[in-house]
Amino acid sequence: DPRVVAIMPLVIDVVNVKPSMEHHFAAYGFWAPSVGNYVQHRIMQRLEHPRMESLYKLVDPYYYRHRLTMPKFIVNASGDQFFCPDSSRFYFDDLEGEKYLRYVPNADHGLDGSDAVESLVAFMTLIMSDKPRPKFSWTQEADGSFIVTTEDAPKEVRLWQATNPEARDFRVETLGRKYTSTLVEADRKGTYVAGVEQPDKGWTAYFVELTYDVGAATPLKVTTNVRIVPDTLPYADKNPSLPTTVSLVCTAKDEAAAAAIVASKSELANQLQLEDFTASHSGARCYFNWKPLDTDSDDQFEGPAKKLAGYLKGKGCDGFQFQLESGPGVTGAK
Repeated sequence: DPRVVAIMPLVIDVVNVKPSMEHHFAAYGFWAPSVGNYVQHRIMQRLEHPRMESLYKLVDPYYYRHRLTMPKFIVNASGDQFFCPDSSRFYFDDLEGEKYLRYVPNADHGLDGSDAVESLVAFMTLIMSDKPRPKFSWTQEADGSFIVTTEDAPKEVRLWQATNPEARDFRVETLGRKYTSTLVEADRKGTYVAGVEQPDKGWTAYFVELTYDVGAATPLKVTTNVRIVPDTLPYADKNPSLPTTVSLVCTAKDEAAAAAIVASKSELANQLQLEDFTASHSGARCYFNWKPLDTDSDDQFEGPAKKLAGYLKGKGCDGFQFQLESGPGVTGAK
């Protein structure tokens, strides 16, 4: 449609669906509860089904990318509960025409409390006034560094980074708002070089953000893609197509409290009508897993989980994490 002069997709960081969602599972070892509707309808178990290829070609913008040559400003959340922050690796380089990314630090899928709208306003102002957009590019070195080259001088450049010592998981709902930033100065050539040290434990996500004064009411912020080091997937060999089970992980007041809760698992299973219910603990951390109800109800997964969480809160537990597993057992249990 020639009337579409630009597009600004928000937080749908799943272009090229199949490798993106395979990456999601290989990173987490389970399906995030935010994609529960797709798990419930067994879509995630059928990623390799021959007919899925026809569906991808129908609904996935990746297969229409040759038509999407207009300017594109793709805004994503660094702590999205649906998609991994490094998901643009599966599509951005393949997009045609003028294109920009922005990963919003410390924001989840709703972008609440962020300045994302300001960047959208700035970009739209440039489009509507037919003004040129800032020109810059970046490469990634073997040591993980970003090398950012600019034709138009940015007002400010920052390196954002967050480390999770336990999992390759940067969702706000699990890690919190842990991204911090440092200023990056240009070298003599006007190039910006930024990187991070590989963490002693866990994973670090990072990206470079450029802020431009474009003459609009608000500044324009654009970024590189997000890179994660080490670039390893802890569950790359895990089968994502097994029957779904549900896990709840939480922290009790202390190890004794955790042991008492686990000891009452039979009573809990009967009270909450949980099938194939298992419970264990490591220190104060508690792990529960069960087979979901055989129903098409929207509460198939979350209903029993919320009831169990309510019971556990009454016992002084906190730090809840809900996981949709492939097969029995709790991913990450120690």
